[in-house]
Parts: sequence; structure tokens; C-alpha cells
Amino acid sequence: MMVMMWGRSAWPGCEMLRLSLAELADLLEAAARVHYYDASVFGDLTSAVKVHLRGRGACRPQHVGAVVAALAELNAYDRELFDLAAGALERVGADLERSVRQTILRAFKKAQHQGDSAILAFLAQQEGLARYAAACQDVSASWQKAGTISGAAMPLGIGR
Repeated sequence: MMVMMWGRSAWPGCEMLRLSLAELADLLEAAARVHYYDASVFGDLTSAVKVHLRGRGACRPQHVGAVVAALAELNAYDRELFDLAAGALERVGADLERSVRQTILRAFKKAQHQGDSAILAFLAQQEGLARYAAACQDVSASWQKAGTISGAAMPLGIGR
């Protein structure tokens, strides 16, 4: 377990560059939980995140979502970082778990990010379809649901 101390002297920028995107996401999530923001520390943190997002390696969508959600929670919006996050999501693809997709969309909305990335529109469309399917499933009667057997007999005297 890594003990994190906040402050310029405890975390020089070169040390942050050595952290993985998962570790940086964990740091940002912890800061968001306690509502901690220090511009000098966050400058180094966001720079390290940008290095990962610009890289050719695949970034896991869970980590990208955690980063943008934490920054949105702290009102630490960085347009360039959010654009890079959208670009990283485009490289990964749009096949995301619903919880990750919701986290990403909520963060971009909260930060009021206005970007030209097609991935955000596509994720919003996917989320709309998922909400529609869930609503249809909720309102369907038990006899309409696949794989359920109703014990109720069909009334024979309908309309008498």
C-alpha cells in the first residue's frame, strides 16, 4: 500500500510521471472524496494524466472515467485533458460497461465540456437505448417477460 502525502515537496513532478494511469486515477478519486484541491499539486497530476492520455498505449476506460469524474467533482476542469480523455475513449472503442459509461457522461456533463468528439454523442445514444430497454423491461407484465411462467389461469369469460 502506497502512503500518499500531499504537497509539493512530497510529490515532485518527476515522481508523478512514473505513476500509472490507474494510480493517478486513485489519487484523484481520493482527493475528490475529501474535496482536496491544491493547484500546485494538481498541475503536476493533470500533466502526468495528459502524458498517459497522449500515449499510444490503450488507456482503460474505467481509469479515464475515474479521472474525469474526480476532476469534475472538484471543479478542476481542464479542457485539454477532457479532450484528450475523449480521444483516448475513441481509441479504446465504445463497448463500455453501463456504469463506466454513466460515470463518463455524468462527468462531461457536470464539467459542461463542449468538445467535438463523436464518442460522447455515441455514448449518450447508447445510454439512452439502455435506459429505454430498462424501462421497457420494468413495465412489461410478467407474462411478457421471457422465461417466466405465470400460475394465473387465463380468464375465459372476457367481455361478458
